[in-house]
Amino acid sequence: MEIRLAKTAGFCFGVNRAVELTYGLLAEGHKVATLGPLIHNPQAVEDMRRKGCNRGTWWCGGDGRIGGRSG
Repeated sequence: MEIRLAKTAGFCFGVNRAVELTYGLLAEGHKVATLGPLIHNPQAVEDMRRKGCNRGTWWCGGDGRIGGRSG
């Protein structure tokens, strides 16, 4: 069996951008809420939570209105 290691590893472009934007906003003191976890990495999600990122709950009403809350 041959095992090949990638030269680089990390997030895809979109996830990397979302994570960088989130950390940047948190570092500037902004309140941040996401519609769900940005990444399937519990340590990263917990780190963002500890730094103040809340996961929001959003819904769409039958009349087309969108509402939400964070917490």
